[in-house]
Amino acid sequence: MTTNRPSTPKFSVVIPTVGRDENLDIMLSLLTEQDLKDFETILVFREIPPNVKRIYSEKYRSLKLVIKKQEGQGLVSARNTGLKYASGEFVVFTDDDVEPSKHWLSELYLSFKRDPKIIGATGPSLIPEDFLNNRDLTKFIDMLQNGNLFWRSLGKIYFWYFYENQPYAIGRWFKSGAFSLGANYPEKIRLSHDIEVMDLQACNFAVKRKNALSCHGFDSQFKALASYSESDFAFRLRTGSLKLVFNPKAIVHHKPSQGGVFKERTKSKSEIENYLLFYFRHIKISNPDNFFRFLFYFLVVIIYRGVYQSIQSRNLDPIFGVISGTISGIKTVLRN
Repeated sequence: MTTNRPSTPKFSVVIPTVGRDENLDIMLSLLTEQDLKDFETILVFREIPPNVKRIYSEKYRSLKLVIKKQEGQGLVSARNTGLKYASGEFVVFTDDDVEPSKHWLSELYLSFKRDPKIIGATGPSLIPEDFLNNRDLTKFIDMLQNGNLFWRSLGKIYFWYFYENQPYAIGRWFKSGAFSLGANYPEKIRLSHDIEVMDLQACNFAVKRKNALSCHGFDSQFKALASYSESDFAFRLRTGSLKLVFNPKAIVHHKPSQGGVFKERTKSKSEIENYLLFYFRHIKISNPDNFFRFLFYFLVVIIYRGVYQSIQSRNLDPIFGVISGTISGIKTVLRN
C-alpha cells in the first residue's frame, strides 16, 4: 500500500517573535501574497500566548503555519528551534518587523538554482529613512556622512581607515572589524545581477537546510540578542568553493522598532563579548596593519558603547558593561 506523505516545501520561513503582534500581522499578511507559494512559516515564541495557534491558523488559512516555543534562552535558541523543525529544502530566517516584497522567496529560489555551489542567499534589507535612527550604527554613519563640517571631516578619515573607502559595499567585512552597510540602502536594488558576498543580512538570511544542519546552526556562545551570530554562521557556511550571494531583487523592508526584544538589548556587555568572539574567530590579527586597525576601531566601539552611552543615559552601567564585556570576551577568545 502506498502512503501519501506531505511534500517537502521549497522554503521554511523562520520568524522568532515576541511582543510585536502588529508587526507580525503585517509580515504574515505579506507572506500570503508571495508569488512562490511552496513554503511553510515557522513562528517561534518565547512563550506561546493563549489561543495563538487557533487565532493565526484561522486568520492566515493559506499559510502552512508551524508554531513552536523556543528551546532555550535568547535569539540564537529561537532561530535554532526554527531550524530544528524546518522541513524545507531552504530555510530563510527573518524578523517580525520585516515587510517582504512579493517576489522575495521566488528571487531567493532563483539565486540558489543558478549555481549548485550557492548555499546561502540574501537581498536588500532596506531601512526606510524614518527608521534609520532606530539603529545605533546607521544613525552614527549618517552623522559622519551628513553632519556638520567637523563630523563630515571625521567621517572621511573614519571611512578611509576602518571601511577601506567602501562603507556602502555589500556583505563585506574589513580588517578593522567594521562591516559594510550597502544592503540597507535602496541604490543597491539597481544592480543587474547577483554578486558574491561574505555575509548574509540577519533579517534576509536564506540557506540550504542540509548545510545549515551540517554547521550545527547558530552558535549559542553569542549572547543576548545574538549580535554577530548571523555573520559567524555565514562565515562558517562559506567554506571551500561554497558561495553566498546577494540578489538585488530579493527585497525586504526592515522597519526596526525599539519595542519587543529590542528594549531588552544589552548595549555594552554582550555587544563587546560577541564582537570579540567573532573578530578573533574569523578576521584575526595577522600583521601590524590588522592589529592597529582593530585596536583603533575597538577603541571607537568602547568609547561609543561605554562613555557616550553613559553620558546619554546618565548612569555608569554602559561603562561597567564595556569593562565587564571586554574581560569576559577576552576569556572566551582565549578558550576558543
